[in-house]
Amino acid sequence: MAQITVGGIPVRIAPATLEEIISLRHVVLREGLPREAAIFEGDHAPTSLHFAAYADGTCVGCASFHLNQWEGKPAYQLRGMATAPQFRSGGIGGEMLRLAEETLRNAGPIRQL
Repeated sequence: MAQITVGGIPVRIAPATLEEIISLRHVVLREGLPREAAIFEGDHAPTSLHFAAYADGTCVGCASFHLNQWEGKPAYQLRGMATAPQFRSGGIGGEMLRLAEETLRNAGPIRQL
């Protein structure tokens, strides 16, 4: 878990569930489509990891990583990442990536993102 301040508002970055991030992902990445369009194949896999940024308990940023392969070796793929418009350019994306790298590095032998 990490905490940053964006525009004077404290933002907590932490691992999350798909249910916690799907509304933001839908609004930002799949606007105008059915909510189900924001659920990606692999989201429910036990190896998938989701992260969120919370401001006042509301999800304002999200990132999902799915176990995949790159050049024939296991790797985590950044599958979906979004930040609410009013929180963009405040460092949320970079902090979510930092936490994801740290979490994945400590979770097992896979090092490739």
